[in-house]
Amino acid sequence: MSPEASNNFRSGLLGEFTQVPAEGGTKRRPVVVVGGGISGLLIAYGLMRKGRDVKLFEATSRVGGLIQTAVTPYGLAETAAHSFLLTANVEKLLAELGLTPLKTRPESRARYIYKNGKMHKLPLSLIDICTALWRLFTARINEGDTVAQFADRHLGCGLRKFLLSPALTGIYAGDVNQMSAAAVFPFIQGNGGARLITALRRAKASAKATGGKTKGMATLPGGVQDLVDALARKLGSRILLNTPVDNLDLLRQDHDVVLACGPRSAAKLLSAPKEAQLDSTPKEAQLDSVPKEAEVRTRTSAGLESAPRELIKSLESVEILPLVTTTVFYNRADLKKFKPGVGVLMVQGQGVRALGILYNSSTFLGRASPPIESFTVMYGGALDKAALNLNDSELERAIEQDFSTVLGAQNKPLCIKITRWANALPHHKADLCDLWQVAKEQLPPGVLLFGNYTGQISLRGLIETVARALSSA
Repeated sequence: MSPEASNNFRSGLLGEFTQVPAEGGTKRRPVVVVGGGISGLLIAYGLMRKGRDVKLFEATSRVGGLIQTAVTPYGLAETAAHSFLLTANVEKLLAELGLTPLKTRPESRARYIYKNGKMHKLPLSLIDICTALWRLFTARINEGDTVAQFADRHLGCGLRKFLLSPALTGIYAGDVNQMSAAAVFPFIQGNGGARLITALRRAKASAKATGGKTKGMATLPGGVQDLVDALARKLGSRILLNTPVDNLDLLRQDHDVVLACGPRSAAKLLSAPKEAQLDSTPKEAQLDSVPKEAEVRTRTSAGLESAPRELIKSLESVEILPLVTTTVFYNRADLKKFKPGVGVLMVQGQGVRALGILYNSSTFLGRASPPIESFTVMYGGALDKAALNLNDSELERAIEQDFSTVLGAQNKPLCIKITRWANALPHHKADLCDLWQVAKEQLPPGVLLFGNYTGQISLRGLIETVARALSSA
């Protein structure tokens, strides 16, 4: 992979895609965004703000994708992300949308690792810490390392086992023995042979220069759904619901296209036969410039540049991991080991099935009313794909067991809200880096890929990518 493949794949192509010609220049074509998840909403809004004529096609009856907030009698329940990291660019977007971030409670910022039957703020020995400091300044970066190899090389096996692995498994739901260090830590790309401390300093300087420096965690008063709703309001009639797309040729005749859908859906669209059309053609009033069926039959012979087979195979090879997210409500008095904080992540082999337990109401105001505590609990991922197939009763038993083990729960929870995602997060393996390079080189003109598999997995990362591209366009 070239040194700048990850950054240029999204920021570079998006930057070119959002440019508006100077007065008197050639008019840019309208844009169709395929997919109304958070990625599609963000890029559609960014393009609209840049002056492009945008339509967003969403196959289902709602936008937001994985993100949705439900109101229960006990408090708010998130189906996916319950928070995001604040940066200057995230704050700017929220201000444009009229949203006020809700920051973490000052008294509840502790983060825990569950190890040997106890919750630890720093589950490392003095030897682990000294080893990590020594290797931080001496070991040289190998961009081909897995995350486990990278951690052992630069931080030591103690820090890898008791800190980095629990954290990354909780965030990415992946297997550190398979995940690519270059995919998870983009700052090492182009720094092969350098010391880790040098790469970290460069990344810090770059983040500061681009407004990407983090300012802590935040959420929104009504849940992350507030962001989805605000973007949808801004886009208004540009969003076309219940409008699945079966093939790109119809759209590419007169439009640039952003594929803000999953990698397999993108592969299918890029390889679909030319005679296929929109499953449900939008009304003429909604998209006047889409050609009629008779016109398409003659115009497809003009020969749009098709996607190379290598690109399609790279998209098809991306592994998407299953995830089960649950919101669990407990009476605080029933949790004998509970300590205020952000949450607890798990060291493998500790008799706990959950990837992590996030403390919603301890971290943010308004998630539940005292004495009720709200938690987000995650199951599944690369190491526990079978969790997706657990029925509600089996999953509830697993939750009760984990809460008993980790937080000393003495009674059943008040309520459990369960959401199953068969295709949730990309597994950040080496083939994902390969895709970034292939896409950079082989995407057909006027087509862009954008999503949680194209360089950044987090909400903050997606917002930052759009912001940087718009500022440079």
